[in-house]
Amino acid sequence: MSTIQHHIVFHNLDLAAITESWLREDSGDDILREVCPAGYSSLHKPRKDKRGGGVAIIFRDTIRVRPLELAYSAQSFEFIGASLTINSACFVLLVIYRPPSQKTTQFVDEFSSLLEFLVPVPGLLLIVGDFNIHVDDKSCDFGQSFLSLIDSFDLRQHVSNASHVGGHILDLVMSRSTDNSIVDCFVSDFVSDHRAVHWCAKAHRPLRPVKKVVFRKLKSIDFSSFCSDLSALPLLTSPAGDCESALLQYNTGLASVLNSHVPLISRSFTVRPDNPWDNEEIHCARRNVRRLERRWKTTKLTIDKQIMKSKLRNLQGMIN
Repeated sequence: MSTIQHHIVFHNLDLAAITESWLREDSGDDILREVCPAGYSSLHKPRKDKRGGGVAIIFRDTIRVRPLELAYSAQSFEFIGASLTINSACFVLLVIYRPPSQKTTQFVDEFSSLLEFLVPVPGLLLIVGDFNIHVDDKSCDFGQSFLSLIDSFDLRQHVSNASHVGGHILDLVMSRSTDNSIVDCFVSDFVSDHRAVHWCAKAHRPLRPVKKVVFRKLKSIDFSSFCSDLSALPLLTSPAGDCESALLQYNTGLASVLNSHVPLISRSFTVRPDNPWDNEEIHCARRNVRRLERRWKTTKLTIDKQIMKSKLRNLQGMIN
């Protein structure tokens, strides 16, 4: 899972939708807390009673997120919903995972019912996830039937390049055509046998948290002058006769001399997540994987694909 953390930090993402999280109900929250970079939180929905599956959302703390409770359940796919408020923009996000073993007719019926639930929901609708449907294959009846379904609900599918190592578009990003909310969508690095799909929505970027620190430049003290002023304090020249007054002389006197020689300085800075993987070795490995991927796309040779996948596993091992 640290591959996910690295990807979020490296690409400076505001939100990540995850499918096949393999998180369990009893330990998923703890694992996600470790995966989240500093300044991020998460929601997840595990697959119940079976291994595998699961969906999750990791998001910046500056995004207001509320779980979306829908009076709907499905057997052919898993999903998690959330309402996102980014400044003045409100989005309804659904993350979906459809296992490839599920019946296609059942999925079409159930997904259609889910879309009917979402028609009256206010906000800019975003549906993303791994659908395991070859929507780019014109000869795939299931894929064409699915595209016809989303078109009937006035949804637009934005992913136009292969997102799977096998060469098909399986991971989708959809929005209402009338919302006009997606300004860019593209496939990025491999994070498993799937590429990450990046999309940019119309919303002002959430503000990063700001931390304020107060300090003194103690190294700049003129010790000769500082000691002279200390020796002239009333605490030494005319000390008080009781403990409480002496303590007051001590506190006010030292504060006065310190402020005179090294006044307090206030600075504010933007809190950014740490990136422990930002080193030249990993940068070189990432560039090598991309180079090998370009060669495989050019030659279409199985050996080039195997070499690329081997180097990709090495890169993931370095990150993990």
